[in-house]
Amino acid sequence: LFPDLVADLESSTGMQLDYDPSGSIRVATDEDEEEMLRQAFEGWKGVEELSVTWTEAEDLREIEPGLGPEVRCGVVSEDEQSIHPGRLTESLARAAIARGARIRTGCPVHGVRHQDGRFESVLTSDGEVAGGELVIAAGAWSRVVCGWFGLEVPISPVRGQMLSIRPESRALNRPIFCPEGGVFPKQDGTMFVGATIELVGYDKRNTPEGIGSLLPLIPKLIPGFSGATFERCWAGLRPLCEDETPVIGRLTGCEGVTIASGHYKMGIIGNAITARTIRQQIVEGRVDPLAAPFLPDRFA
Repeated sequence: LFPDLVADLESSTGMQLDYDPSGSIRVATDEDEEEMLRQAFEGWKGVEELSVTWTEAEDLREIEPGLGPEVRCGVVSEDEQSIHPGRLTESLARAAIARGARIRTGCPVHGVRHQDGRFESVLTSDGEVAGGELVIAAGAWSRVVCGWFGLEVPISPVRGQMLSIRPESRALNRPIFCPEGGVFPKQDGTMFVGATIELVGYDKRNTPEGIGSLLPLIPKLIPGFSGATFERCWAGLRPLCEDETPVIGRLTGCEGVTIASGHYKMGIIGNAITARTIRQQIVEGRVDPLAAPFLPDRFA
């Protein structure tokens, strides 16, 4: 869905989203990592829609000459795409406003009103907001909102810290992944490095320990970036569902309430198909059979 979505957003908002369909590489730097990667590759190559190639170090360096000497092999994925997540988010907001949506910022929600099994309104610091339908897309906080309806949806926050560097030259053409994380080139010349996986509750701070764990990825994967300028760091909270599967669909027990959350590391990847799935359920009143494993009634 992304090629058409990106073209629509860039045309309607005038923003460039750094959309890059040139693929990615997953690498191994020791025997254990190589064995894990080979096992994964055996599964990937059995999927008809995926174009993946096992590649030895010498051939990898013809593709990406900046790879470090520890890299011994990798899997080249031709079909993967990358995008600037912040710009994608902003463009979606702008496009929604242009189509009539109202976005309220700095407006905490502290409850909901529902009666006789039907959603009525959301209670906010700016007053009550009534509506015919409610979509719970509150990320790591979705569990709290579901609790207002007396429903338990086991979604918890997982902190991810990232950093951005600016090397003197762009010596990387596509994202490079290893088991500890990855390096992601952006069209403005920066490189994102990330990300940590931390069970620390609703704590969005950057920490020396977290950022320090990411820094070794740079000389390990792309030694030429070791002298790059450190630009900034940030952190976010991923919504992890206890069965590691997103929760997408109508809530049982209260009419007019739908949830779209629990995507964990798949939020950007899954946003377009999730939006289409939610639209089908609310506007068209139908559930795609492929969406059955994601329905929230599995926790009822």
